[in-house]
Amino acid sequence: AEFSTAVDMEDALERVRVRALGVEENDDLSGVAYSLFREFEGLGLEPTDTAIIVWDKERDERRVVSGGRMRKEVLEHTDEEMDSRPFVVTRLSEVLKESPHVKEIYDAWERGDAHFETTRRNPRGLRAQIEERRAELGKRADWVDRKLALYEETYTSSKKRHFFNFSSGTLRLSCSRSLDDDDLDVVRRSVEVFDFAYNRVRDLLAKEEQIREQTILNALERVRSRALG
Repeated sequence: AEFSTAVDMEDALERVRVRALGVEENDDLSGVAYSLFREFEGLGLEPTDTAIIVWDKERDERRVVSGGRMRKEVLEHTDEEMDSRPFVVTRLSEVLKESPHVKEIYDAWERGDAHFETTRRNPRGLRAQIEERRAELGKRADWVDRKLALYEETYTSSKKRHFFNFSSGTLRLSCSRSLDDDDLDVVRRSVEVFDFAYNRVRDLLAKEEQIREQTILNALERVRSRALG
């Protein structure tokens, strides 16, 4: 796709960079996920869902936060709620064993693939599963129905779900239309900008944590020295 001006794209990338530099803790990434959704929407990619997935092998965690039409329209979240939702955290080792789909995405990240795509599940099969579990879902069945209706609306025009990898995780993107090479390049550049800014913030936070720990150790040492006289 051709974008109105190169300036529009550069402005969008700058807003992503600034938003990522504003991250002070992991939960702030919900705002970044929603910011990416809005920028892709403004550039005409017609996104239905964006999500940031962090693969944390050291803590054995998979952390996921999403932002897009699925959350905003189906769950009727406000902009403020979209900006401040916490990660959904699952045990990485367990989800890799239980879900071949997640393992496929994780393996692509481990290999260092820049871009990976899968075929979205056919909504007929999902609707059949919902009908089987309707009693079990209870009140949740209403918003699950709304979510599936949006899924069915977008499935006919785009059957692909895209994954763009960065150093510590993956950006998941679904759109209501097919993406061409120009579109994919825009997303790749956005992910690169986010990754650079996010890594810079993580490094600063790590240094601040080291300083705090050293300050505590120094204080404890002073207390011990005084106790020993």
